[in-house]
This record gives sequence, structure tokens and C-alpha cells, in this order.
Amino acid sequence: MKLLFRIFLLAALFVAEGCRESDNSNENVATWAPAIVVTNVDEGVQLKLIKVNPLSLFRELALLPHVEYRDPLFYELMMSGSGLDSWEQVGTYKFDADTVFVKISGLNAGSYYYFKAVSKARNNLESESEPVMIATKSSDLGREEMSKITESRKSPGFSPDKSFRAFPQMYNWDENHGQTSVFIKDLTTSEEILIEKNSFKPSWSPRENIVGYLSEEVRIETENGTERTSLVSVYFLEEDTIIRLTDQYFACEPSWSHNGEWITYILNSPFSSEYNIWKVNVYSKEAIKVLGDIGGLDELALADDKSARNPVFSVDDTKIIFSRRTMNSRFWPQNIFQVPASGEGEIEQLTNSDWDDSFPVASSDGRFISFVSNRTGESRVWCVDQNSQKLYLIEN
Repeated sequence: MKLLFRIFLLAALFVAEGCRESDNSNENVATWAPAIVVTNVDEGVQLKLIKVNPLSLFRELALLPHVEYRDPLFYELMMSGSGLDSWEQVGTYKFDADTVFVKISGLNAGSYYYFKAVSKARNNLESESEPVMIATKSSDLGREEMSKITESRKSPGFSPDKSFRAFPQMYNWDENHGQTSVFIKDLTTSEEILIEKNSFKPSWSPRENIVGYLSEEVRIETENGTERTSLVSVYFLEEDTIIRLTDQYFACEPSWSHNGEWITYILNSPFSSEYNIWKVNVYSKEAIKVLGDIGGLDELALADDKSARNPVFSVDDTKIIFSRRTMNSRFWPQNIFQVPASGEGEIEQLTNSDWDDSFPVASSDGRFISFVSNRTGESRVWCVDQNSQKLYLIEN
């Protein structure tokens, strides 16, 4: 019994000594840095610094080395007016609450500013927050331009004459088995019409009473048996007719051309390693591959991560705008691109940043491309002026 006690005591002393050695080393020890959200306020900007709880358990489950996180003694708030390479210290603060607000005044209207926090802890430990970006309120983007940008992003749920509304909702049948399905509501009579079971993503043609949507009601036969698919479909309200514009594989993210003749979408085909961008004519069913595999993101395992997403037409329908991840940084951020809708021509990059830019939409005059970005630390609507390449923050 005494021997077992001595063995236990020696083991405890060994573990304690190992812990003391680890205390004197920065190996697998780190301090956390706050997350930052920045917004425009009167006469400047306001930074919201949020205490972050590092995901140690997630790291262990992902088989990453365990990291012991320590609270910082203080953090230095850094600012730049010229990009992410040149920083100056704004002030030094202590994190005495879960959320801290810092207001900075005296900034130039219409300029870009960048912020980050550098946390300092004992044993020379430090870490940096993810940088954020703000475009201060500008006087050169007028109310008319702003209205065009915000109007272009509204959901296309209403028919061109505003007499009908298309919408998805859960529909149950066969002993309470169901799925999201597309309905049309007559706004004059309040009558609701089920277009098709197992359907979603409805949107109206900008020219006629035609609803485009995706249908999962059809199954296709493959070598492995019957498989689920997602087909681009249209419903002609006047004729009460459904037409399939695609007949196989998995299509998603459909969007109308402005002349109402085409629908663009991305297609997950077994013959491609990425989702490809296609367009199909609503009347002739002619299908054209606009963009095949781009390549260059082989480090990413999932096709969903290395593919073009969110395709939409430019105002003149000559180009298709989309988002895709890039190799700008270790976070593989999404940026905005465009390509000729004919399927012939080079890809043009419209944004180039270390943040995620996605869900592009062209303004009604074609001058601006708006998109959703997390540059400020939260997802907000930005836009780029295609003439000047200047960025504007639309939703603060």
C-alpha cells in the first residue's frame, strides 16, 4: 500500500513539474483577441469589441493540438487609413466587460478605415483580432443612386403587374408527409394555388406572369438506381402549365435575365469537379454552359467551397456576375467576379479583399454592383462603383 502511495506521489510531482515547465513556455499557450464590429455614427465610427471564447473543444475534436487560452492583461486598438499593412495605435484598453464600445471621431467622410486589436498577456503572449473595414459616410453617393441600389435587392416575389405573389411554404400530404412547396396567391381574390409539391426558390419573370423555381418532385434513373434531382422549372400562369428547363443532375440558385428570356443557375454534374454556371432559354429550352471548372482551388476538398456561386445577370444581360473563393489569405475569402454570358471570354474580378463578398446584384442603371460582405465584422450590404471602383457601405 505504501509503495502504491509513493508511486502516486511521484507521478503527481512529475505532472506538477511538467505544468510548471509549460507555464514558462509559450508552446500551445495563447491569449484570445476580441472580435470587432464597426459602424458609422455621427462624427465618426463606433467599435464594438466582443469577448471571444476560443473553441478549444472544437480543436480537440478536429484532432488539432490543444491550446491553453489565457485572458489578456490589456489590448491595443490599432487603426489604419491606408490598408492592412500600415497601422498606428489608437489607445490601450482593458477588457472589463463582455462587450466594450469605443468611439473614434475626426475621420474623413467618404474614406476607408481599418481596425484591429492586439491582445497582450503574460510571458509576452499576444494575438491579433481579425481586421475590419469601414467606409465612412460619403456625400458623393446621392439619394437617387442609393435608392437604385436598395431597390435592386428586393425579393422578386411579386408578378410584374403586382397582382400575384409567389412564395414557398411547408405543404403536408399523405398522412402528414410533406416538403416545402411553391404557391401563388391571387392578391385580388386571396385564392392560393399550389404549383407543385417539393419545390422552392420561386421568382417571377420580370416581363410576364411566369414563375421560375426549382423542383425536386422528379427522380432520375442512374447506374446506382433512382436518385433525387433538382430541376429548373417554370410555371406559365395564363396556360396553367409547368415546363422543365433542365432534365437531370442537381441545379440550384436560379436567377432571371432582365429581358425575361433566360434563367441562369449552377449545375452539380458528375462530369465536373466544380459547380458550373449555365443559362437556359425559357421558351426554346436551349442550354448554354457559361462557365466550366475554373480550377486553382485544389486545396479545398468540397466542390461547394471551390465553385462559383450566386450567379445573376448584368442589367444588359451580356454578363453573369457571381461569387467565388480566392487564395487571398488563409481564410479563402469569397470575392465578386463576372464573365460574358455568351460563355466566351475572360473572367473579370470585381472585388479583391480578405473578407467574404457574396450575393451580388446589379443596380437598375448598371453602374453599381451590390453585394453582402462581412468587412465590418457583420454581414452588411456594400456596393462597388464599376466606373470608379470605389466602395460604399449601403446598410450600416
